[in-house]
Amino acid sequence: MTLVVKGGKLRMPGVSEDVSADFPDLFEAVMRSLAPSEGDAVVVAYADDPLAAEYGALAAALSLL
Repeated sequence: MTLVVKGGKLRMPGVSEDVSADFPDLFEAVMRSLAPSEGDAVVVAYADDPLAAEYGALAAALSLL
């Protein structure tokens, strides 16, 4: 899952233009834990295998370049 802060809103591209409205619990957790600023991206990767999760996170990060 990739989250970006754009136009003052936390967005989940292709899913939600306003995470605070659509996923309030996720919004609160991300803002409280990470406090992202305008232009920041947050990549959340998960898998049964830690190495697979790491590869997923790297692939997501590379897609942002």
